[in-house]
Amino acid sequence: MLNPLRAIASVNWVSRVVNAKSPGCRTRVTLALDLCRAHTMPRMDYLAFDIAEVADDLLSLEAMASTAFEQHGLVMAEVQQVLDWAWQTFPHAKGPADHGMDWDHDLQVAVEPGGWHTVTLTLTGTRYFVDEFVVRFGPAAD
Repeated sequence: MLNPLRAIASVNWVSRVVNAKSPGCRTRVTLALDLCRAHTMPRMDYLAFDIAEVADDLLSLEAMASTAFEQHGLVMAEVQQVLDWAWQTFPHAKGPADHGMDWDHDLQVAVEPGGWHTVTLTLTGTRYFVDEFVVRFGPAAD
């Protein structure tokens, strides 16, 4: 399986070499980089994360999705995808930041009147954790 970080680093290296030798190739290299990132970043249709600084070197990533019952499983699949990544990438670093850990999470699910399901996922993490999150899932929501 293709390592996403290695693929992006390789395309970035090619981009620098091509741009230095032949500036007319920038469009093709940019498209290659976009294509590489598109294949390595998971698609997130429901969760859009906002990043906020909580304290020195501690940030929070928060996403909320409110959907009808029929989409609730899709939202939870995205939540699982994020948590699986965090557990796989930082397997021994989950816990409170004041105990020296890199990340922690809080997941809340509520059923609202009318059958709407609201899911809130909050991750807190070190700057390194958040930087790796952005590499994997893309920048925060606008």
